[in-house]
Amino acid sequence: MLEGLEKSTIALKLKLIELGYALPPASVMHKNKLRQIDMDYKQMANILLGSSQPTLFQNATAVILATTARYYNIQDLQQLARLTAQTCLYVSNY
Repeated sequence: MLEGLEKSTIALKLKLIELGYALPPASVMHKNKLRQIDMDYKQMANILLGSSQPTLFQNATAVILATTARYYNIQDLQQLARLTAQTCLYVSNY
């Protein structure tokens, strides 16, 4: 599940870069997948919103809200993985 979430997060980040957001390149900086996903969402939140939140779920909620205009109260990693994949698909249709 973490590998799928990591791939979806990287794909979302790449789609946002393609749309012109000045995000750092999508590269693996941490061996720990959760730390990598957290760092990617913090970077996306900083660029999209101007600031980031202290937790992964808060940053993911903010990024998903900013890109899809839909609010989700993310509670677990499975929900995060599903919503990240859906958001990536949504952004791909721009």
